[in-house]
Amino acid sequence: MKEYSVQDFEYDEIRVIIFDFDGTLYQTPNYKAEYIRYLLGVIDDLSYSDSVKKNPLKYLEQYGFINDDELPSFTENCEEFFSVYKPELDEYKLTHFYQPDYKNVVTMSNEFLRKLQTQSHLVLVSNEVRENIEYKAGKLGIDLSVFDNLYCPSVAFPKCHTKYEIYKKIVNNYLADGTEIYAVGDRYKVDIEPLLKLGGAGLLVDDPKEAEKYLSQKFELN
Repeated sequence: MKEYSVQDFEYDEIRVIIFDFDGTLYQTPNYKAEYIRYLLGVIDDLSYSDSVKKNPLKYLEQYGFINDDELPSFTENCEEFFSVYKPELDEYKLTHFYQPDYKNVVTMSNEFLRKLQTQSHLVLVSNEVRENIEYKAGKLGIDLSVFDNLYCPSVAFPKCHTKYEIYKKIVNNYLADGTEIYAVGDRYKVDIEPLLKLGGAGLLVDDPKEAEKYLSQKFELN
């Protein structure tokens, strides 16, 4: 777990906190291995490259999905790295989506999120489809009502946007300065770095409960 910022900020001046969903609000002990298995299925079903389909682990390793500490964004790199058309992936995720091992999951508590909500606006940003998030949140017992909005694709509008594009929209929607926005996510390049470009700060999560303790202390939620 590590915090990043490009300029000084005060926790009591944070107006909006952005949360990622998968890997952030919850994790399982074998999250990365589970997700790699999911991606292998995606590649087998959707890739139009015979060489990629013949040896998908080689390509996943080459582009940092196996040995790197954090997972890159498959959605943002699917065409360039794996010969998967993004519109087809967007449609595919409506009915074929990653699901964790629900029996062995650790989540941030609803009590913590509700306390945080009393101090800042909470929003959720994800490339996962809204209906799939709602399904998983229901299985995991995560209360999505604490979030002002879910910025994500949906069955009706499956197109995904980059998180940088969404973060810019959030800054504009809340008429916020960069130092008033904070991101919480499990991937630096996907979840944290785009907000740093806008002057914000963020926390890289490697354990939801440890992140909960850290944020409770920093935002003085006790």
